[in-house]
Amino acid sequence: PVGECHARADSKEALRSLVAEVLPIAQQAIGEDQLASSPIAGEALGCVDTVLEGMCAYSTRIAYAVPSHAMALRELPFRNGWFLAHSPAAEQPLHVRLLQEMGAD
Repeated sequence: PVGECHARADSKEALRSLVAEVLPIAQQAIGEDQLASSPIAGEALGCVDTVLEGMCAYSTRIAYAVPSHAMALRELPFRNGWFLAHSPAAEQPLHVRLLQEMGAD
């Protein structure tokens, strides 16, 4: 279940590394001015720990959802694809490697 994924010791470090890699992409795409002018966006995207807290809270709310590989692949263009569209793959090697490991093209 989704609610257990972030709690596993092996997942915690991988998730932290992934967030640390893609957070600057989101911050740059949204823009410093918008982050500074929006307390909610600025707080939500302020640091890795804040993003991790939000992700863990979200996954806890959907704790019994069962991950679907097929659904993850269908949602790739507007989820992971957003990051790929805003930064070269070379700048997000962990993200790209994880996508390749799950069978994304």
